[in-house]
Amino acid sequence: MKKIALFLVPFCLHAEIYNKPQDNPAVTISPIFTPVYNNNPNMAPHYNIENKPQFITYISSLSYSVGMKIRDITIELMDQVNKNATPENYTLIKKLIKEMIWYYRYTIAGSTFIGSYSTTSALLLTDYHYFNNDTAWSRWKQEYTFEDLCAISQKDLARELLLTIGQRYYNEKNPTDLAHPLIAFLNDINAEIKIIKRYISIANMVKRLHLIKIFPTNDAKIGYAHKRLERILFIKHIFLSWLSEYNLTNSYKN
Repeated sequence: MKKIALFLVPFCLHAEIYNKPQDNPAVTISPIFTPVYNNNPNMAPHYNIENKPQFITYISSLSYSVGMKIRDITIELMDQVNKNATPENYTLIKKLIKEMIWYYRYTIAGSTFIGSYSTTSALLLTDYHYFNNDTAWSRWKQEYTFEDLCAISQKDLARELLLTIGQRYYNEKNPTDLAHPLIAFLNDINAEIKIIKRYISIANMVKRLHLIKIFPTNDAKIGYAHKRLERILFIKHIFLSWLSEYNLTNSYKN
C-alpha cells in the first residue's frame, strides 16, 4: 500500500524566480572612512532610491486546469485503491493502476509538457528582463565597452562605483550608516549574478535538446547573457578589491 500511494503522488513543478542570496562576508567599516559632503547649496546631491522590479511567476490558467485534471485522476486512483486494497486482490489493483495510467497517458504526457514549457518559458522571460533592466549592475557604465571599462584605472573605477552605490542605496533615516549601502550592493549584485547564471544554464539546456525555437530565447540572447555575466563579475571584483584594501589599511592603522 505505501509503495502504491507513493507511486501515485503527483509531481508538481516549482518555479523559483529569486533565490535568496547567501550571507555576505562581514563588511567592516571604521570611522576613518567618512563620507564627502558637497557644501555648495546649488549642487544638491541626487540619490536614486528606485527599487529594482521584482517579478513573480503566476501559474497560467491552462497550467492550472491541467494540474486540476491530474489531481482528479490521482484522487480517482486513490479511491480505487482504498476500496480494493486487500491482500487477495493486490494483483487486480496493480492491473487497475496500469490500465488507468495507460488510459490517461496522453493527459499525463500533455500536462507534463505544458507544465514544463510554462515554467521554463516564465523563467527565461523574467530572468532576461531582470538583468536587461537599466538599473541592473551588469549595465553599469553601459556607455563603455567591456574593454574600455577594463582600461580604466581600478582606483578611479572603484571611486566611481562607491559613489554610485552611495547614491543608489542612500539611507535617508541614517545618513551616517556607511555599511548599509555596501551590504545592499552585495545582496543585489550576488542575486543578479545568480539570475544571469540560471538564465544561461536553462537556455543552454534548451539548446542542447534542440528546442530553442519554441522557447523565448536564442543564440543572440545567450551571448548577451554571457557578456552581462562577464561584466558584472568584473564590477564585483572591483568592489571586493577595494574592500580588501580598505580593511587591510585600517588593520595597519589600528
